[in-house]
Amino acid sequence: MGGLSSLLDGSQHVCSKLTKIFNSEDNSISRTTHIDEEGHAHYLTFSCYKGYKLFRYDTVCNLFIEALSNARSKYEFKLLAFVIMPTHVHMLVFPEYETTVKTIVYGIKKRFSHYALNFLESENPELYAKLHKKRGAETRRKFWQAGSGYDRNIFNPDAIRNAVTYIHNNPVRAGLVEDTVAWKMVKCQLLGIG
Repeated sequence: MGGLSSLLDGSQHVCSKLTKIFNSEDNSISRTTHIDEEGHAHYLTFSCYKGYKLFRYDTVCNLFIEALSNARSKYEFKLLAFVIMPTHVHMLVFPEYETTVKTIVYGIKKRFSHYALNFLESENPELYAKLHKKRGAETRRKFWQAGSGYDRNIFNPDAIRNAVTYIHNNPVRAGLVEDTVAWKMVKCQLLGIG
């Protein structure tokens, strides 16, 4: 595992590609779920099941970072920013080549959920007991809120900067810290875009 500092990419390839896309006259932001358009960054949010503070454990945070690192090794995408909050995660990603957002999300969430739930089962059995949903005769373990999360396509340089700033400042806005430097689960990088 490369840790927080090795997760972000400042590749010149991404910068030049984004600059070309963002020089268009259209400054709108498409708000929809998993629409893969070439040259679009994606602002993603995943929430914990029923809003439980499942990321309050360092082990769970580290498991997520490991899953994120593994997904970056397996799939072609750039990670521009992310923050792990107690009840959710924000990420700004830039898929490359034929990689879809759905593939990225699945690659991160599925593997991570299995290991995080195993940890929570041993660490906090009372909380773990609440992380189940019955569907017919079957009971399933749940780490994430149902659905694929929130996905916003971003193709404007100001919108990218705003998303990075929002992600970076999320712990301060939530009242968890007074300065983002104090929040250990935030990593952001603003690319030099046009």
